[in-house]
Parts: sequence; C-alpha cells; structure tokens
Amino acid sequence: MEHELKTWPMFFNETLKGTKRFEVRRYDRNFKVGDTLILKEYDGKYDKEARAIKGEYTGRQTTVHVDYIMTGYNWGIRHDFCVMSISMRDITTP
Repeated sequence: MEHELKTWPMFFNETLKGTKRFEVRRYDRNFKVGDTLILKEYDGKYDKEARAIKGEYTGRQTTVHVDYIMTGYNWGIRHDFCVMSISMRDITTP
C-alpha cells in the first residue's frame, strides 16, 4: 500500500542524506511492513488566526520502503503513534 505524507524540510533533507532512516507518525493509517511512503516536502508556518499550518508543497518528494514498525505501548511510544524503519527508494526534485 502507498501512503502520501507531508514532511518538513529539515526532516526531508535528513532523509535524503540518509541520516534519518525512520519515520515517527500517528498510527492512523494502518501502516504495514512492506508499505511505500511517498514523503512530500511541505514548507509551512503556523497561522495563529486560522489555528492551522499554512504552506505549500515544494515539489520535492522521495519514496521510501517500510522495513519495520514499532507500535504504541512499546518502549514509551504513545498508543496512537508508531516508529517505522525506512529505506530509500526514489527521489524527485523540481
């Protein structure tokens, strides 16, 4: 299964460099080992008036493979979050 996810520039860049080989996400999409994550770089700021993050996609994205998942209640991870070990598959830049 494929999942498209927003990713902040600082985390996106570390993933591209290969120093960030994990994703911490809310476990609301039934992520599974073997899934593909399409990480889309999103640059935004918190808008106090709108009480929301406003920004835009930069056009850069990378595709990663989910190799391992640790779900909530394990080792201090909240029950509604997971940590996924990932490996790089593809990079797209504008």
